[in-house]
Amino acid sequence: MKLYTLEGYTTVGNDWKLLSTLIFVSRDGSEYTADVSDTGATVAGLEAWIGGELIQNALPTLSADVRETLISGILPGEWDAFFGDEEVNTQVWRGE
Repeated sequence: MKLYTLEGYTTVGNDWKLLSTLIFVSRDGSEYTADVSDTGATVAGLEAWIGGELIQNALPTLSADVRETLISGILPGEWDAFFGDEEVNTQVWRGE
């Protein structure tokens, strides 16, 4: 599984404050772009998340898939292929 990191972004608008595209790159140089132009996400929100704000507060208009890629570096399709999309039943061992 490839892990991607945010390498850059493009902006739109007269004041260049709205994000247009997020650019992710993996270690082997593979590139992935996420079009976020219709979300209303802002550069200020991205900077707030980088500065420590919770991503769901800083970039609430981004899809959960894009936010997860920012956090984990795993693309949505690779996440599903590796982890599956089925619910997992778990049991907790308390060490008794």
